[in-house]
Amino acid sequence: MLASFIHSLQKQNMNPQNTNRSFQPGQIFHGKVLKLFPQQTAEIQIGNQKLIAKLEVPLSAEARYWFQVQPGEGKVHLKVLHMADTGSHSQAPVASTLLKQFNLPLTKENQETVNFFLKEQLPITKASIQGAVGLLEGNNDLNDGLAALKEMVTKNLPMTKDIFAGVLSNVKNEPIHNLMETLQTRLSEGTVTKKGQQLISVLNQFIMTGQEKTSQKIISDLMRIWLNPNGDKDSQSALSILQKLSIVERKPEGQLLLEIGGRLLQNPNSTLSQNASDRLTHALQNNQEVLVKHAISTEVENGKDSHTLLLNKPEGIAKVSSFVHEQARNDSKVFNEQESTLLGKVIGEVQAGQVNWEDGKTVLDQFKNLVSKLGLNYEHSFGLGFKDEFLQELPKQDALKAMLLQVIGDDVQPSVKEAAEQLLNKITGIQLLSQDSGLVQQYVMQIPLTFWNKTTELTVQWNGRKKENGQIDPNYCRVLFYLDLEHMHEVIVDMQIQNKIMNISIINDVKDIKFISQPFIENLKDNLEKQGFKLSDIHFLSTNEQREKQQKKIPNQIYQSSSYSGVDIKI
Repeated sequence: MLASFIHSLQKQNMNPQNTNRSFQPGQIFHGKVLKLFPQQTAEIQIGNQKLIAKLEVPLSAEARYWFQVQPGEGKVHLKVLHMADTGSHSQAPVASTLLKQFNLPLTKENQETVNFFLKEQLPITKASIQGAVGLLEGNNDLNDGLAALKEMVTKNLPMTKDIFAGVLSNVKNEPIHNLMETLQTRLSEGTVTKKGQQLISVLNQFIMTGQEKTSQKIISDLMRIWLNPNGDKDSQSALSILQKLSIVERKPEGQLLLEIGGRLLQNPNSTLSQNASDRLTHALQNNQEVLVKHAISTEVENGKDSHTLLLNKPEGIAKVSSFVHEQARNDSKVFNEQESTLLGKVIGEVQAGQVNWEDGKTVLDQFKNLVSKLGLNYEHSFGLGFKDEFLQELPKQDALKAMLLQVIGDDVQPSVKEAAEQLLNKITGIQLLSQDSGLVQQYVMQIPLTFWNKTTELTVQWNGRKKENGQIDPNYCRVLFYLDLEHMHEVIVDMQIQNKIMNISIINDVKDIKFISQPFIENLKDNLEKQGFKLSDIHFLSTNEQREKQQKKIPNQIYQSSSYSGVDIKI
């Protein structure tokens, strides 16, 4: 699956072999003496990292040793631990010895955790073993839990439950729009509070398809025109359209208003105040249609989904989506001239407000908006190369992450709280994918995207060196896009830039994708040149071809830290 491929790409810079090791007192790790030099110095290898060490005890070249970081200021001091080197044999004796070294009990959980750290060549401390065992307790999937721990240790993340839950969400790789749909369903199952209504509204912005959004907007606009207190000529035309589309029953307007008003009063999720409810009750009792109409109009203006007032069946919105866009615009026999004109105007205005995916600036603005609405910049903790130029600030209470924190803190149904926590963990996990490693930084963004009749998820990863202002240098970077499209299905675009010269690899299993793409390549070259970039080449690879390429060589790392850390240590 391409999903697993993009996941491996995201983790390339997280491999402990690609990261300069930071030494903490008490850490234990396995190393090899590569070379001995004069003046009692030696080259030591830990993973793929090489260090120059000052020897205070005799060591042998090509030999492997266990080292423990000693407390103290200045140069790092390592103590040689006298433990048998088991090589490729069982790690059980080493695990037992390490646990005794840390004065930890020889429990099954402790031994399994130490064995995992040894297998993955992760630095070991007493605190890391205790923290790992505590986090794994109660976790249903041990393999996923261990994979999450590896990422936490590799990236030096705090051993906290919140961080673990976020990283574990990345490992499980559940699509974010699935989690959103689950939470929306849980919220809708019971009485919805005002905060719950706001949360459902935000969730709808992410998970409703373009077809659903358009249809719902058309219904709402027709409702507003019908319920216009001024009662202009379009009011009756709007009502007639709603009735001919089977959205509103074919009944006298007065009877419809009274029925909808009664439905509104019985709706526990209504936004009506107590005074407004009392006035509506009085109006219904006295058949005051004007007042009832005003109350319904107010409810629609307050953002209440119009179809919930008009339709008794949940499949109603689907029927509207199909009918409005497949029949209404092309069936002039259904509507008279005035109705056709009004419906055409409403549809045109709604479509004008849709995202134009062919316009670069519009797409950029859409991404800014989605990132901010998700709350990916909520803690201001990872301005990696984009800062305020990329991330558009919204009031914190409007960000999805902030709203989830509020809902979790409230007295809500356990099923709602569980679904909200899962979505919150996913957002936190996305934030944790990004990292800043000195001159090199990685920024990963996963956002739900909705097209006309499909909801998908876009993953974008930037890797590059940092400029003096802290932003990624666009002249030297790597950008990966992953998207699941309706007809092309899973697509990965790997874009590598060196000195403004760009190489692109497109990974997809469509048979004739290279031939299909030819008419667009010249236009792509021209547009890139306008931005100051030169397109060197475009490669088209199938999933299998890319997998074979990955197996033949280490994945290309544009910017790797030096294998020598320059740290002077004593042993």
